[in-house]
Order: sequence, then structure tokens, then C-alpha cells
Amino acid sequence: DHDPGGTYPQSLAASWAVTFDRLADDDPTALDLLTVVAWCGPEPVPLTLLTDHPDALSERLRPLATDPLVLARCTAILHRRGMATVSPHGIQLHRIPAALLRARSQASEAPGAAGWAATVVRLLEKAAPGNVRTDSSGWPLWKPLLPHVLAAAGRDVALDAVPAEATELLDRAAGYLLDRGEVQAAVAPSERAYEVRRDKFGADHPDTLTSAS
Repeated sequence: DHDPGGTYPQSLAASWAVTFDRLADDDPTALDLLTVVAWCGPEPVPLTLLTDHPDALSERLRPLATDPLVLARCTAILHRRGMATVSPHGIQLHRIPAALLRARSQASEAPGAAGWAATVVRLLEKAAPGNVRTDSSGWPLWKPLLPHVLAAAGRDVALDAVPAEATELLDRAAGYLLDRGEVQAAVAPSERAYEVRRDKFGADHPDTLTSAS
């Protein structure tokens, strides 16, 4: 009575699969929006993550960022069907449908899990300030983005698809946490970035050596 991943009851997975299929038929762009959110963290995703960075999106996804009417239509249908929690400035997806939607995208060839993971990492790379140690004006931007950076950049599929971008994001997150005085919280993303760089690029690669220091 469980899905192939052995995590959720089959009835729940099947119910959400039907819901996703219906949305794909009725409004595939809304399903694309929901999939982007699924590859973020479970906290509310700021809509500005999309609207402020259309250049980080594929042609298929760009209308979500460039056409307010498209975005409004998509958020409205997701709200109306109870698939996500929508506010004027953000959208949130429960952990269970998010996990199921990520699994669904892993079975898809267009664009597939690696494509979705890479898209979200690139969006966050554009949005997350790079040097909060010398410019504290980036702190307010980091607060809502931090859980999404840690979730999206820390997934194996993202670290495999775009290791340079994902590890850079993890380093930025660690830097932000250090500046906030959260030393213990900063250890995990910093160590993860180092391990991936060592395995992907080699122990003598400049980025690996920088991580180690």
C-alpha cells in the first residue's frame, strides 16, 4: 500500500497524480509553476524569485516572469483547486505533494529532474546576494531565500546537474549564516560544498582549496 519509493501511501500518491494530470491538461503553465515551487523548500516562495529574474528561465517558463496576467492566472487556479497556499507575494506547497511532484518530474524527459533542479538553482543564484559580509543590505533578501537555497542547492540532483552553481550557493548560505552568528548552522552547507567540489573537481581544484580554507 505504498508508492514505488516506499514513502507515501499509494492512495495518496495516486490522488495527487490524478490532480497533477488534470492540471497538466487544463493549464500546463500552472503545473510548471507548481513544479518550480516543488523544487524549492517547503516555506513560502517569493513570487519575485520568478518575476525579478526572467533571464534565468527557459523560454517555456518565461511567461510566468514576464506576463503578470499569466502568473495571476496560474496562481489563481492553484489556489482555487487547493493545490498551493497563495498570498499576494508568495506561494507555498506542502511537503508531500512537493515530494511527489519532484518524483513525477524525475520520470519526465522534458525537462526532467535535472532541468528543474538546475532552473531553481540558477534562479536562486541570481536572487541571493553574493557578499553579505561587506554589504549587509542583502540580509533582508536572504531571510526568505535561505530555506530554498539550502533545499534546492543541497539536493543530489542539483549538485550533479550544476555542481559549480549549487556549491557556490551553499557557500553563500554558509557565509550569511556565519555573519548572523549561526556558526553551527553554517557548518553543514559549507562541508557539503567542499565534499562535492572535492569529488567533482578534485582535491587540487582552486574552488575545492578555497572551500577547505
